[in-house]
Amino acid sequence: MKAIAFSNNDLALVAWAFDRKLPGCLGFQVERGDVNAGTWTGLPALARFEVDKDRDNLTTRDAPIQ
Repeated sequence: MKAIAFSNNDLALVAWAFDRKLPGCLGFQVERGDVNAGTWTGLPALARFEVDKDRDNLTTRDAPIQ
């Protein structure tokens, strides 16, 4: 697997490539972890399907990165 990430204070861009198809994998959830509190929060999903265009506050759990 190869991966690269770029970020600023507002957005993060993550790209990765696999050498083969991952069986049963339709997308990925990305979370932010707070090591002090021991909590994980799904990051906002900015790219959406047409059926989700009017829904607010979607995370990558609701609309996985594909």
